[in-house]
Amino acid sequence: MHLAQLAVHGYLLSIHNVAELERAGLLEGRATEVIQVGAVRQEAHRGDFFYMLRTGDENAGIVFSGQFITDPYPNDDWAGSTKRRMYIDMICMNPAEPEQSVRIPLEKLQEIIPEIDWQNGHSGTLLSKDIAKKLGKLLKEKR
Repeated sequence: MHLAQLAVHGYLLSIHNVAELERAGLLEGRATEVIQVGAVRQEAHRGDFFYMLRTGDENAGIVFSGQFITDPYPNDDWAGSTKRRMYIDMICMNPAEPEQSVRIPLEKLQEIIPEIDWQNGHSGTLLSKDIAKKLGKLLKEKR
């Protein structure tokens, strides 16, 4: 599948604790992965672009961007509970270099895009095109 073939419906901020990102291997720079979508499952669609926000430690911030390659689907809970969870497959792009902890630190996000509450929320939120553009510009800048 070629990414250009995917219709973009929207832009999302995916918010996950560092423990879940490590469990999924997403801090190791894997090209494709599956992540639980939880609260944003109604807004997430195949083809949407997203920005992954790492939380839960002193290295909070955007760690990579990507594109969803499936719609959300139910599967067993990754933590082993009997609950069914919603997951989505994705392609990871623009990962932080191994020696970096994040691409865009939390402090910079709070300064440049104060209209988002970067420290609260679970699973994610829908982003406006304007905020998605700002994040895209920040990702292109050298740290």
